[in-house]
Amino acid sequence: MSPAFRCSLDPARRLALPALLLAACFSEQFRGDDGVATGGVDSGTTSGACTPGAETCPCLDGGVCDAGLICASQLCVDLGGTSRPMAGTDDGAEGGGTAKTTGDTGLDTSAGEVGSDTGTIDTPGSCVGQCGNPVPDPAGMCYCDPICANMGDCCGDYMLACPGVCSSNDDCADGEVCSASTHECLAIGEATYDLVVDQWVDHTPICWDGAINCYADPYYQVLYGGDIVFTSETVANTTNASWTVPWSSKISDATVLTLAFWDEDSLGDEAIVTECFLDEGEICGPVPAAVLRDGGFLWDPGDSTYTVSVRITAQ
Repeated sequence: MSPAFRCSLDPARRLALPALLLAACFSEQFRGDDGVATGGVDSGTTSGACTPGAETCPCLDGGVCDAGLICASQLCVDLGGTSRPMAGTDDGAEGGGTAKTTGDTGLDTSAGEVGSDTGTIDTPGSCVGQCGNPVPDPAGMCYCDPICANMGDCCGDYMLACPGVCSSNDDCADGEVCSASTHECLAIGEATYDLVVDQWVDHTPICWDGAINCYADPYYQVLYGGDIVFTSETVANTTNASWTVPWSSKISDATVLTLAFWDEDSLGDEAIVTECFLDEGEICGPVPAAVLRDGGFLWDPGDSTYTVSVRITAQ
């Protein structure tokens, strides 16, 4: 399992993972290319009465701790079976608590503080630049995503640094969508969207380009207000195509949007199917707000012809 897979977790997956796997994820973020832990307290020395390898004390060389403990952020901790380690609770703070890594070392990273310094961008435990990120802040081992208040492991400046933060459209009001780039809730009509066809599947028995070739060479066009505004690349010889390059634009609730699929042919392109969002009069209309909120749409006429899966993401 690669470090990217272990550490780039969405909130749902993070809650489902065992504590030991999460702790391994956190430890990975503090290791250099040579596998040696960096940025922590020197594991070869003691600080006061703190014995390396003991609970809340620095890890021994190689990330070793006493039995029942695990090394996370260069401190030996008892995860106690929780799914998100090192989350302390501060009853006097908004946002559901702060993350703490304190011990006899004298270091307190709660609420973005080191000594008497508070709230600066580069101090441990800050949500500045981390809002909506499901991976913990690497300095303070605290979180800045929408579920941290319920989990009790927000960084101390979460409420100040991340007003209106979101990770999905469900975190926003009915008339809003969640920006994938800024993690802010935006009005549906104000957002810029990426629209891409995730999949087009041909269920028909048609042999395109003659009896020898039963595949299509499909591409699609986006028509907005009757004008062709985007043409995808062509996928050769397939009955199951997908694309990754999106059409990006604001999408109005008053402008008709249509997708036209074509088979590229040396003798002249052949129309495969045209799809649109039908209004109450069964006439092509604008993209419904519900589709933008749902993040896409599946066109499936149910007659064993074509299936088209469309993804629409607010940016």
